[in-house]
Amino acid sequence: MTAFRLLKPALFGAAALVLSSCYYDPSYGYNDGYGYTSGGVSFVHTSSSNWFYDPAVRCYYDRRRSCYYDPYLYGYYPRGYTPRPIYNCPHPYGWNGRGYAPVPRSVRGNYLNRNADRVAQLQARNYDWARQVRVRNDANVARWQANQAQAAANYRRNIQQAQARNQSNLARTQARNQRNLADARARNQATAQANQNRLQVQQQINRDRMDQQRRQVQQNQAAARQRAAENRARNQENLRAAQEKNRQRLEEWKRQRAN
Repeated sequence: MTAFRLLKPALFGAAALVLSSCYYDPSYGYNDGYGYTSGGVSFVHTSSSNWFYDPAVRCYYDRRRSCYYDPYLYGYYPRGYTPRPIYNCPHPYGWNGRGYAPVPRSVRGNYLNRNADRVAQLQARNYDWARQVRVRNDANVARWQANQAQAAANYRRNIQQAQARNQSNLARTQARNQRNLADARARNQATAQANQNRLQVQQQINRDRMDQQRRQVQQNQAAARQRAAENRARNQENLRAAQEKNRQRLEEWKRQRAN
């Protein structure tokens, strides 16, 4: 993996910035031997979410203040201003240009004049390498500065937009979950009511069947009692007829014997 992965601002956003170490816009392009041949200037991530490092200008970008900080002149440039690209200037704190850049140390709240000669100020501080430093002064540098400043400003806007989108997506997801939960509850209630209705219908059917069976039993019992009564009546009638016949026979026998 190369030290600087580059992403177009069209893919700018929180996810892209977390996954990559820098971003660029080819429209900023220059290829003047500053060590970057991809045609664009990169912001390199540091170990702090508050700081970016811009290797083209050897300065940091303070995300909270939305302005550049010069680690060699110990001060902030005005908001919206991007220093000119510089070369023959080392990376701060001995960084070798790979991986995450170190965060600035001993940050001071001084403000730097955008119109001051940066090279002269560096040389005035007696840096050994300052005599070899040059800045970019071609006709396109102003456009590059404006584009780079806009790219830096866009980061905060893109983060805010990403946060707004995330909040909107979260709200939609919560609303959808609530709707789904309400629908599920309604379906469960409808299912429970339907089951209750079916149970009541079945219970009524069972009661009607039991009532019918009970009436049938009662009818059968009444018929049985009727048949038993009829049988008893016939038996009694037969018994009386037999007794009467026996009485008549006895009387006939008595008469015959008397004669």
